Formats: sequence, C-alpha cells, structure tokens
Amino acid sequence: MKKSILPVIILFAIIISASGQVKYYRQLPEIPLSQVFKVEVRQGKNHFMPLFTYSLPVTERVLVTKNEHITMFGFEPEAGPAEIRITTADGQRLDRNTIELVNRMYDGVSVSFSDGAMLLKVNRPKKQLFIRLKDDPANPLSIFADPLAETPLPTDARVVRFAASTRPYVQENQYDRFTVPNDVDVVYIEDGALIKGTIHTDAGRSTPLRIMGQGMVIGNGGILHGPSNIPYNAVVATKGTGNSIEGIIVMKSRHFSMDIGEEGHIDNVKLFGYAYNNDGIVAGKNSLIENSFFKVNDDHIKLYNDSITVRNCVFYVQTNGAVLQFAWNRVNPGDHCLVEDCEVVAVEYQGCGDPLEGDGGLAHCFISLREEEADGNALINTTIRNILIQGQLLRFIGINGHSYKGIDVDNLVIENVNVLLPPAMYSWVYTKDPYSAKIFFKNVVFGDRPATGSDFKTGGNVTLSFDGLNKPNYEKIREYED
Repeated sequence: MKKSILPVIILFAIIISASGQVKYYRQLPEIPLSQVFKVEVRQGKNHFMPLFTYSLPVTERVLVTKNEHITMFGFEPEAGPAEIRITTADGQRLDRNTIELVNRMYDGVSVSFSDGAMLLKVNRPKKQLFIRLKDDPANPLSIFADPLAETPLPTDARVVRFAASTRPYVQENQYDRFTVPNDVDVVYIEDGALIKGTIHTDAGRSTPLRIMGQGMVIGNGGILHGPSNIPYNAVVATKGTGNSIEGIIVMKSRHFSMDIGEEGHIDNVKLFGYAYNNDGIVAGKNSLIENSFFKVNDDHIKLYNDSITVRNCVFYVQTNGAVLQFAWNRVNPGDHCLVEDCEVVAVEYQGCGDPLEGDGGLAHCFISLREEEADGNALINTTIRNILIQGQLLRFIGINGHSYKGIDVDNLVIENVNVLLPPAMYSWVYTKDPYSAKIFFKNVVFGDRPATGSDFKTGGNVTLSFDGLNKPNYEKIREYED
C-alpha cells in the first residue's frame, strides 16, 4: 500500500461562486456507479451538478437490500441550504406515492417534488439521509451531506495522505493492515481514495491520532487469511488516548468496523456491512460517538466501557445483533453512559430468542445485555432517551442475568422513546440472587399506547417502573408540494 507523508495542506475540489460553495467529491475507483438513481446538488443560484452515485452489490446475505446506493458531498451552511435533486435512470416519475425520505428526526430538512423529481433542502451538514423507493426496498439510497470545513489541524501536523486515485490502495504486506507510525498525527483519506485493507495504531503511541477525510475503507480487502492475530477490525485506534475518526466510510469489515480507545471521538462516519459478526463501533471510556450512520449486521454500538456518549446517530437494523449492546459473556457493561437523539429507520429481524426457553438469537433487540460469565458485574446509571424507532422490533429489550453468574442493573433509565410499531414479542429481563435489576421507563410508547409491565417477562428480583403517558413526537420533517 503506497502512502506518503506530506505537509498538512488540505485542498478542496470546490465549485465556488458568490452564491454558494459545494464540494463535489471525486470518483472512487472500482466501485460501480448506480444504474437506478441520479443525484444532483447545488447551493444558491448555481446550476445543479451531478454527484457520483455508487451501487455496491450485497453479496454476503441478501435479505432486503440487494444493492447499496450511496452518494456524498460537502457544503458550507453559511452560504445557504444545499438543494438535492433525485431522479431515476429509467425516468420513473417520483412523487410522495413512489419515494420517501425515511428520516423523521432531522430539523432543517424539507422535501418537495417538481417535474417528476424529488427535491431535498438541507440547512446543515452532518446529515445522513435515507431514501427508499416504496416499490423497491432492495435498492435504498443513502445521501451523506458533509461539512465543507473540517476540524482544523495544527500547522506542524505530520500527515499520511491517501490521495484520490484511479486505483485503490491495496495492502501488499503479509497482513492486510497499515500500521500508523507513532510520529504521525493525521491519516487523511481524500475523497476519491479507496483503501482495501485495515488501519491500525501501533503500540507505544503517546499522542492522539486523527483519522479523517471523505474516502472509503473496505475492511475485507487484501489478504483474508493468516495467524490467529489477523486484524479482523477495519479501523483500529486503540493505542494511546484522545484519538478521533471523522468523515470516512467503512464497508464490509470482517468484525468491528471501528475500534477506538479511551477519550475517543467518532464523528460523521458511515458504516456498512452485511455478514454475521460485522459489528459497528466499540469505544473506550469517556468517548463520544455522534452524527453517524450504521448499517451493519451485528451489534451497532458496544457500550463496553464507562461514560460513553452516543448522540444524533441513524441506524438501519438488519438481521443480527443489537443496536445497543451492553455486554457479551465476560464483558462488564459500561456505566454512566448516555444515548440520545437517535433514530432507527428500518428493522429486518427475523428471530429473537428467550434464554429461559433455550432459544438462540438473544441479542436481536434494540437494547441487549447477554449472559454474564463473571461475578460482580453491573450496569449502573445509564440513560437512553429521545429515540424514534421505525420498523417492527421483535423485542425491545433483552437483559439476561440468569444463565450464568448474574448481574446487577441499577438505575437504567429509558425515556422519551417512540416505537412506531409495537414489538412483535415480549421483552425479557432476568436476574438471580443476589443480583437485581431496576429499570425506569419514562414516556416510552409502543405504537399508540404506553409501554406497560405486560410487555415484559421478568424473572428474579426485577423492578420495572413506568411513568408518563404522553406520546413523544419526533416527526420533524416538513413535506410540501411546489
């Protein structure tokens, strides 16, 4: 994998006029272009300009999605809203009966239709817009509106740059990883750059590393075999503290899409994967995960460490794993975590078990904590709030402190959650002596009614409290016809 260390000079391919600034990203190599959608964007009085819109075939587990259509651009909100025009290659007339913007929690996004095209107006960046043809859910479209201005870098930063190229960067060493030297401050993956391989920090790092850009990492590229320590995770920044990952797309990691250490910051990333064990993010204590899109096929976010904050994220749930996973086997759950202002735009679960019944698929819930195999573990003082869930969950929550050693759950607060369709099956919370579980549900709505104790099966010393009858309303999209 060829790479270069350059002075930190970030150049943008921007069309600039007195009436707007848009960054039109350069074409990624080898990724097929969409034969379904045409997406254009403008700002101010500029003409609409086409974006490279890709179509990535799903080859691992084809259930609903057959081709993932993706496009992205950057814009400066101070110059006014970005206007996006969507049409189809076959000339199908688009209107509110044929296509929809699924996101409902975003402020500053409007939808209209004109001359057979769908028009979106976006006031602020860091938006992950999920578009779906009503008669063809197998070909969803994701539009990522990025900020034009990135986090500023020190003038003396040492940068490894993967420049835009007509060929992908493929790791050619024995193992498919690029290990970042400890004297490097920034790994910059430009728009138009595609990496096949993995990126890892090295032992002994003493300064924070920033991984950033608008390019793509395909985590299952390069060599797929090796010894037991083969790097299964795509982007790993676990050495050192205060590392950050910003802006990039990760496709088809073999395990974790991203793994970041203590005091990490993950912002505006986009994660896709379809095979079992293709998890999203695991983060160290005191980390922040925000403004990101997840469509993976195992646990989306693993809250395995204390004081993790997750906010303003969008989740597409496939058939495996939980959205929020607090523990698996011997893992001690993260305490004092906060998850807020997030949306689930689709759910594809096909089965979810009950540990007392001996069934599998125990993690196929919105919130999961799997059986504990170590004494003394606890989940303490964690809040999950302001959540909208579209699509039908099988079970809302599954906490198993029964099968092995047991676990304490103390002051888990779940509030202002709107599950548009009632879960198909009861949730379960199990403990055993001497452990207990105390969970507070405040303003949690299943369909058109509040959640109640009848929605839950419990075992052991479990206390569930329910408060609030007001249905949370997160439908902020304003639709209108020109």
